[in-house]
Amino acid sequence: MIGKMSKRQFILLFMTVIASPLIRGFPFVLTETAKQAGWLVPLASSVILFGLMVLMNEIFKKNQGKNLIQLCCDILTRPVGIAVAIIYLGWIVILLGFYIRYFGEHIVANIMSESALEFIMLSMLILVGVMQSKSIIYYARLNELIFSCFVLVLVATGVILLFTRVEIDNLLPVSQRDIKPILKGGLQGIAILGHYMFIFFMFDDVKSTKKSLRLEMQSVSAVWILSTLVMVGAIGSIGYNAVLSFNDSYFTIAKNIDILGFLERLDAILLAMWVLADFTTITIFGHIATSIVRTALAGLYEGKGFARQAYTSYIILIAAYLTAVFGFKSKFELEMFARNAFVVCNIVMSLALPVILFTVGKLRKLV
Repeated sequence: MIGKMSKRQFILLFMTVIASPLIRGFPFVLTETAKQAGWLVPLASSVILFGLMVLMNEIFKKNQGKNLIQLCCDILTRPVGIAVAIIYLGWIVILLGFYIRYFGEHIVANIMSESALEFIMLSMLILVGVMQSKSIIYYARLNELIFSCFVLVLVATGVILLFTRVEIDNLLPVSQRDIKPILKGGLQGIAILGHYMFIFFMFDDVKSTKKSLRLEMQSVSAVWILSTLVMVGAIGSIGYNAVLSFNDSYFTIAKNIDILGFLERLDAILLAMWVLADFTTITIFGHIATSIVRTALAGLYEGKGFARQAYTSYIILIAAYLTAVFGFKSKFELEMFARNAFVVCNIVMSLALPVILFTVGKLRKLV
């Protein structure tokens, strides 16, 4: 018997899902808004994230064992729930294509410069397809190890940068004039941290839990500390102007770590963990899309086990691959999407549905 994942495993999946986008996207997005005060923005983003966690906890208090689409059908009526499923399925497929393309571009730029981009993306999707043919529970267990290794490497890198590269002058001055940019950046940070809401599309795979917010508070604290380390490492090492000039600025800085020649290849370890984090992000988003389809077409999946789910996941991955190849025709288009449409749309998609469900659910006494 496979059983279900624990709430701890569920939250760790979220934290690994945001790991790669956080390192890649936070330095540019938050620095562009708050400049040298960008290292304070993760605190504002973490407060908003905790608010989202409290909201989701309230929504699911009376609805244990259900996922977000099931809840939409119960609270907003089934026709509206199906419409929500279609909208979010489309967005998740776009995000899958975006993350697959970003992964391919990153590998070509840093490891396999002579390889075809399409081959690298296809190779990743084959591995993801194999994982998606199994229950998400198996990956949730494996992810506990992946997340632990990733945190260890990220903390080690951040601490080394803190003591060897960071210059205080690059992080100052900070004044009350920075409060508005910090708050604005905090909202923009939800473009990535808001992935927390998306994983509730497969919340029916989580064991019934107590209503305590202890795990949420621990995860928010960890997100704040890790993202602050990334921001301090990036801005403090090269200054905010230089951060805005580099793609993957944090990884570029990590490449140059050298302590008496002993840790000069720490970037190789970081890159390996980054690949695992990208793999987790793509795998989980694939599971999310499959769960949306499975829930919306519940009657067609009864008694079918994982067979039909596997076929569905393959179709979704093919659609994501086509999006990666034809939806983002160049690295420039990829960067423009990451800096504009991704930020705005993901903020709206992450926050709008929970607020609507909570409001309507309270009026109908279903929450």
